[in-house]
Amino acid sequence: THIPKTGMICSKDNLARIIKKLKQLYGKIFDFTPLTFILPNDYRQIISYQNQDGNENGLWICKPTDLSRGRGISIVSNMDDLKYEQ
Repeated sequence: THIPKTGMICSKDNLARIIKKLKQLYGKIFDFTPLTFILPNDYRQIISYQNQDGNENGLWICKPTDLSRGRGISIVSNMDDLKYEQ
């Protein structure tokens, strides 16, 4: 069974959106999560971030929205290898 009204925090993308909003409202107390981009909406931001000095060789953990138990997770170092549904 699920706890009522908790569906919004049970998916990775929704949880990231909520934490982003809480960071805007309450500041550093919500700085406990890694940098997160939600595609396709944040595609320009992730490209801009990766193109900054020092970020070119970074690795990204890509998690699909609707899978669980680690299925579909990939590691991407080049944004050309990034695949997502538009």
